[in-house]
Amino acid sequence: MKIILLGLLAVFSCSLFAQDAVDNRRTERLLRQSIKFHDPTGSWSTFHDTLFIAEPRTENPNRISTVIFNQGRDLFRLERMYGKDEIVFELELDACHWYVNGRGDLGEDELKKRRLNCSRNRNYANFYRFLYGMPMEIMDRGYKLIDGPVAVELKGQKLIKLELDIEGAPFANLWNVYFDPETGEVKAYEYFPEETDAQNNIMYLEGVVEKSGIKFPLERKWYEGQEYKGVDTVK
Repeated sequence: MKIILLGLLAVFSCSLFAQDAVDNRRTERLLRQSIKFHDPTGSWSTFHDTLFIAEPRTENPNRISTVIFNQGRDLFRLERMYGKDEIVFELELDACHWYVNGRGDLGEDELKKRRLNCSRNRNYANFYRFLYGMPMEIMDRGYKLIDGPVAVELKGQKLIKLELDIEGAPFANLWNVYFDPETGEVKAYEYFPEETDAQNNIMYLEGVVEKSGIKFPLERKWYEGQEYKGVDTVK
């Protein structure tokens, strides 16, 4: 009896292992299909261009972020108005720079008052590179498949969902990413904060804008739980 049970356990374990291997192959195929849609020439690693993004917020309804990517130099630059002041956040390799109205000679008191620190620069760079570099960033950073690929319906669309643990992703490591099954276009993504009382955040993507060979989402509508937080639009 014991031998039979051990045999059944071995068969069951082999079956699970085989299914995991199949799911991982299907996941990689889906990601490569998606990359072919968003980055058909494989240029994300050397992408050098500027995105102008309208990001209206309650406290700043006219906010526009100018985001400069120079992936080949590992350079990120964010330009944004805060009241009457233009503040620039720059990260090149691991060196941080800030400019206020074009002035770079900022003293420690001013840096502290304006909360200008390397952690903030890195967070901005990570946020914009990850969300606008999807799905290429998934492959570049490395991931662990938690569940999927699975067919789902989201806001009336039939999509394929991957549940992934993504290395170094902003906000949280656990993300659900939703793809068009025909083209591989990323249609939505959501993350699950580690705080037990925090709600999931989901972003629905609409439209496509092409810059230097990369297809970016034109609009990103952001919800925290059921609460609508705003829409980010590439100009």
